[in-house]
Amino acid sequence: MNQAGGNRPRDTTLRRFREVVCFGCALVLWLLAWRVESSGFAGHRGRGALVALGALETLWLMLIFWREQSAAKADQVPWITLAWASLPAWCALQLLVGSLLGSR
Repeated sequence: MNQAGGNRPRDTTLRRFREVVCFGCALVLWLLAWRVESSGFAGHRGRGALVALGALETLWLMLIFWREQSAAKADQVPWITLAWASLPAWCALQLLVGSLLGSR
C-alpha cells in the first residue's frame, strides 16, 4: 500500500482508529486525574492549572503531528506513536500538580 501514488501509512484505517482510541484514552486519563485530585483542582487556581495542563498537552500533540508532517519521509516517526508513549507522563503530571495544589 505504500507504493508511489498509493496510500501513505498515515492514511490507513487502522492508523485513524489508533488516533481516535489515543484521544479517547487521553480524555479518560485527564478526567480520571481530575476526579482523583478533585480537591487539588477545585477553586480558581486549580481549574486554571487543569486547563493549562490540557492546553500544554494539546500543544504537545500539535507539535509532534507537525514534526511528522514536516519531516523527510525517511525520518518520519508517527506522531501517534509518540502520543501513546506520552500518555502516562501526562497523567502522572496531572496527578502531581493536583496533589501539590491539594496539599496547600
